[in-house]
Amino acid sequence: MYSKILFLNLIGALLMIMAIHCDIPDPMEGFKPVDLNDTTAKNALEKALKNVEQQMNENINSTHLYRVKDIEHAHSKQNIAYKVVFLFGETKCKKTDIDHIDSCEFITGQNKDCGADIRQMSHDSWGLAEFICLQK
Repeated sequence: MYSKILFLNLIGALLMIMAIHCDIPDPMEGFKPVDLNDTTAKNALEKALKNVEQQMNENINSTHLYRVKDIEHAHSKQNIAYKVVFLFGETKCKKTDIDHIDSCEFITGQNKDCGADIRQMSHDSWGLAEFICLQK
């Protein structure tokens, strides 16, 4: 029993030393909340999301297209990177209809809660760094 207590104390001490001496970067460093009530900020975010919508659809295991239905919250790093949490809604369109995604109607109740980390690649091009969804 005594050896278990010593072992747990050793583990605790090692974790404290690692926390002090290891610089673990904060993934949100430099990111600031996006005011979704600010039309200019929201439009810039929506444009970036629109640019990666096809990439996000490639990561969804479905024959139907999904579209961004509602942005829940977002953080921006100088408008060149976004971390976004949003509602991704399934549409009636098939993935082969990607060119007409804007006219695709949503299927009621078929939504996913998703998060994406998107980065600006060039002036008008965005890339998907991370993407994850949960069935709602």
